[in-house]
Amino acid sequence: MTSSPGRDNPRAVNGAGDGGAADSPPGPPTLRRSTRGCHCIVFRWDPPSRDGGEGIVGYELQTSSDGATGWTSRPGLLPAATGWFLEGGLKPGSVRYYRLRAVGAAGPGPWSAVLQDATPIVGGPDMTATANGTGGIDLSWEEPAPSADSDAHAMPCITGYQLQVSDSDSTVWRDLGGTLGRGARRYSHSGVQAGTRKLYRIRAVTAGAVGGWSTIVSAVAERVAGPDGTDDEDGADGPP
Repeated sequence: MTSSPGRDNPRAVNGAGDGGAADSPPGPPTLRRSTRGCHCIVFRWDPPSRDGGEGIVGYELQTSSDGATGWTSRPGLLPAATGWFLEGGLKPGSVRYYRLRAVGAAGPGPWSAVLQDATPIVGGPDMTATANGTGGIDLSWEEPAPSADSDAHAMPCITGYQLQVSDSDSTVWRDLGGTLGRGARRYSHSGVQAGTRKLYRIRAVTAGAVGGWSTIVSAVAERVAGPDGTDDEDGADGPP
């Protein structure tokens, strides 16, 4: 006694019952970078060119800190129609690895190629130092420009600036000016001994991390003119 193909083996016919091939797992999706900020990474994906015959139920996402071991699945499936994912709560400079696979009626397909991305670290500001002729040195700087591996999303993460001074050889630094606000662009180092050279550097501070140091700049304090127009040699180095 022989049996009909569709009665004893329902998967021998396709969903329409026309004797076509059984469903198969979908192909791999394609991950691509989207945007990044100091505390988040957003990436997008293109669906597989082959959905397996019954459509895609969702996507399984795994993350890793080194791209080779410790792969961890995110809870639940990402909706098939979303097409993007955001991971927040990261620190600046965090490196992350992602892989994704589509899940269809016949099960999961192969993993995508691994996508590596990182939250940016803010670069160093551009600073200048100029003797002001009144026993001090004026400093000014610009907000760091986005670097090649960063973007404009990093800039709003700046919460302030850390300014430091060195007396001679740039091996010993001390903080100058306390906590400088995000909008600060100038600082005057007053009471510097006439003829003394000071070195300065500055970096942006973000929540949970710091940016890169600026290029070191320097200036020599000038003598202060006395009431009669002559140089006043009594200037002393003021508070650091």
